Amino acid sequence: LVQVIILRVIANYAEFGIQLNVTFSTIFGIILNLVLLFVILFIIKTTDELTKTTPNKLTQKELTACAKNKFLELLILLITIGLITLSVPILILFLKKFITIETVQITLETIAYLWAIIISLLFIFSSFSLILENSSPAMALKRSAKLFMRKPFETAAQLLVAAILFGIFLTVLASVANMSLGFITKQTDLLFNAELVRYFSPWWKSLIIDIFAYLGLPLLLIATSVRFNYLRKMDDLSFPRKRESI
Repeated sequence: LVQVIILRVIANYAEFGIQLNVTFSTIFGIILNLVLLFVILFIIKTTDELTKTTPNKLTQKELTACAKNKFLELLILLITIGLITLSVPILILFLKKFITIETVQITLETIAYLWAIIISLLFIFSSFSLILENSSPAMALKRSAKLFMRKPFETAAQLLVAAILFGIFLTVLASVANMSLGFITKQTDLLFNAELVRYFSPWWKSLIIDIFAYLGLPLLLIATSVRFNYLRKMDDLSFPRKRESI
């Protein structure tokens, strides 16, 4: 995650220190997200090994080979999930232009939110299947939906609890870091004065929050990996079959 955090620091400095043009900002954003994809790929592959009964430390060569083989497919998979997730909200946004009844608009918005949540949960294991089971993007989507539907409510509840607990933990750490920097820079008024916070914020506040959000990524992937392996074992016991792995 170090390279991602460094890129985010540069982006933060550029945003607040130098006025960038749209082209440079777009290119920089693309680079940051591509690097983040590699990081996600590495973490998923490594996490799977760490959660095994007998962990196997992967070499840099093995991780690099996995990245080369699966990066493009992972990119295609995430783009596909994004398009599916946004399809209904975009359609509803279009329909709302022709509907003036407030109740109907609220109903459509609710449907859009529910669609996004359901699709995100159904396909939450797709990246794991793609990387760890050597699936194609299409097969990874089907595999994820199948595994999730084995125990949908239990899986959703466990992942939600994990996200909340990690979120609380990282929020506390981010708050401590922000308060510490506030005292060091003598800008505590921008942190504790409600009136000033409405209009001003220290340049490092959003950066600290972003950094701790990135640090929470491995925790969420570990929790998801544990659940994925549990459901995968259930599926293998029900329908034994040979699986090809990287």
